[in-house]
Amino acid sequence: MIILYFLLFFVIAFLVYIFYAPLFFEINSATGLFRVRFHHFASLNLLLKDETIIMDVKFLWWKKYFDLLEVNFLKKTPIKNERKNSQNISLKKIKALLKSFKIKEFDVSICFSDMTVNGILYPVFYLFGFYLKKKITINFIEENKIILVLENNLARMSWAYFSS
Repeated sequence: MIILYFLLFFVIAFLVYIFYAPLFFEINSATGLFRVRFHHFASLNLLLKDETIIMDVKFLWWKKYFDLLEVNFLKKTPIKNERKNSQNISLKKIKALLKSFKIKEFDVSICFSDMTVNGILYPVFYLFGFYLKKKITINFIEENKIILVLENNLARMSWAYFSS
C-alpha cells in the first residue's frame, strides 16, 4: 500500500512539475540561435549552417538532427477529410496568451545604413527604449542585433486562456 501511495505521489508531483516548468523562446541573431526549450527536458533548435537549415531536436538523452531543406525530408501524404467546423480562438484569448509571457532578456540594436536616417531616428529609439524600459538602440557601425528571451509555463498560459 505504501508503494502505491509513493507511486501516486510521484505521478502527481511529476504532473505539477510539468505544469509549472518554464518554457523558453530564445532568439539571438548574433549567434544564429532560434530555440524553443522546455526546462531541461526538451529543446528544439533551428541552426543556419552552410546555406541550409538544421533542426536539432533533443528530448532528455535522445538527439536527432533534421535538414529542413533536404529533398525527402517532408514526404507528401494524401490529405484526408478536412475539418469544416474548426474552432476559432478569439483575439482576446490570443492577446491574453501573449501577455502571459515574461520578457527575460531584450536587446535590439539596429543600423539603417544611412547616417542621416540613423541620426534622425536615434532619439526616437532612445525614448522608445526608455519608455519600455528595454534596450532598443540605433547604432552607427552597420550591425543589426536582436536578442530576445521569453519565458512562460503551462500554468500561466492556461490561466490566461481560461480567464479571458
